[in-house]
Amino acid sequence: MIGRRALTRGSWALTVWLSLLLLAAAGCAPTARPGAAPLLLAAAPIPQAAGTAPPGRIVFVAGGDLWQWQEGALRQLTQGDRYEGPAWSPEGDQLAASIVGANHSDVVLLSPDGEFQARLTDNRGKLRIQDSDWARLPAWSPDGTRIAYGSDVRTQDVALWVVGVDGRNARQLWLPPDTSGGIDRPSWSPDGREIALTTFRVGPSQIDVLTLANGRTHRATNAANGAYDPAWSPNGEWIAYAARDGTRHDIWLVHPDGTGNARVTTSGRNRMPAWSPDGSWLAFLSLSEQGFDVRVIAIPQEGEPEPGEGRVLVSGRAIEGPAGLTWGP
Repeated sequence: MIGRRALTRGSWALTVWLSLLLLAAAGCAPTARPGAAPLLLAAAPIPQAAGTAPPGRIVFVAGGDLWQWQEGALRQLTQGDRYEGPAWSPEGDQLAASIVGANHSDVVLLSPDGEFQARLTDNRGKLRIQDSDWARLPAWSPDGTRIAYGSDVRTQDVALWVVGVDGRNARQLWLPPDTSGGIDRPSWSPDGREIALTTFRVGPSQIDVLTLANGRTHRATNAANGAYDPAWSPNGEWIAYAARDGTRHDIWLVHPDGTGNARVTTSGRNRMPAWSPDGSWLAFLSLSEQGFDVRVIAIPQEGEPEPGEGRVLVSGRAIEGPAGLTWGP
């Protein structure tokens, strides 16, 4: 299951759990917990001009737990609670993520080692699944003071919200006026003035860019079958995203003004791009016979990338594609 269609509040929670059942039927579901997820490190070295592996720490979700890849080694960060949507802070000293309960999810803060620090939203205590509230796929502002996320609190569709890292001043920022499903996966521009996000309006989903000062948006993609999963590059030049073409899903780049589309991957089984802190690599999740792979591909500093499939860092049936990944220093 690579992407999702527009959902209303009444069907959101049910669809989440039906999606997990469908993934299980396809052989891509998380493995039983507790216990370590069966993950395999790539045996071959990652090609790079300097001859070393990509720098930094990549965190992804396997079996509901957060795992970290760094310099060719794996480390399990959490065990017990279920998480999705990990996001490194700009300085790499904290992780934000959604902690997922039976009928809710909340944005929380964790230490780099996966220790729970703070709950920034509180959607617990709902007795009926119809009353469930969700807060998902958090994204840090470049100055590290705020976190944007999607939530359906007080709305039928998922709106863009923002909250301070101290848990204060949570407020709804924007909801498309002509929505048929809301928004998903916000990503801040490096200057903090705009947010790219997936919008589910009439027709296929697309990537819109919201200007925070005036609340206006402009369309960055016009993919015939839909676009989703935006990720703004560190230098501000590109927005990486996944484009749907029938049953195929690949990673593309587009300039924030909607010009200069460039293809990155070609297998048709890819989503959730995440930039390296220096902007020279993209990580993404790729569906394979073993489940999802964490892959990386080099992005040139000038010109367009050479389309390809990059290299596998980690493989595992328990890796969760819709839960996303993040690349920190």
